[in-house]
Amino acid sequence: MTSMNSRTVVQTLLSNVRRERPFQTVCNEDVKNCESGFSTIEVLVALIILSSALLPIMQVFINLQQSTIRLEQIDSRNRAIATGLKYIRVINPGRNPAGEENLGVATMYWNSQLATDGAYFPQYLDSEYRIIGLYKMSVKINVNNTTVLEREIYQLGWSENAASPEVPQ
Repeated sequence: MTSMNSRTVVQTLLSNVRRERPFQTVCNEDVKNCESGFSTIEVLVALIILSSALLPIMQVFINLQQSTIRLEQIDSRNRAIATGLKYIRVINPGRNPAGEENLGVATMYWNSQLATDGAYFPQYLDSEYRIIGLYKMSVKINVNNTTVLEREIYQLGWSENAASPEVPQ
């Protein structure tokens, strides 16, 4: 009989545990003293207040991101200009009077012509002449099909196998 009693006690305990609900509204005998969780209206009001407080903070983050993107574009443009100006120094306008060069994010175009009368110098190995002169170069750098730099510069250049000058006697 004691085993039966212990079995009934265990069953009674298990049935009590199953009946308990931890999130259930707890009320005393008096309904006015009933404690409950947040109502739907309270949750909605809290969400509205929270979202109205977070909206300006999100706007600051959006503005920071847009500023960062603009600064990266300006930096990319400035690097392309610097690279183009360094590259143009190594171009011999006498041998490459016009051309186009891809600089990564930018494309550089140039066109040159002899700005002054060139000086003719004979080459020692054959009867051809080499002309050395000052060239006027028009340089244009484009980034995303937009011209970011357009300049005219003067640069010393030389060309091989120039025609023999007519030297007055």
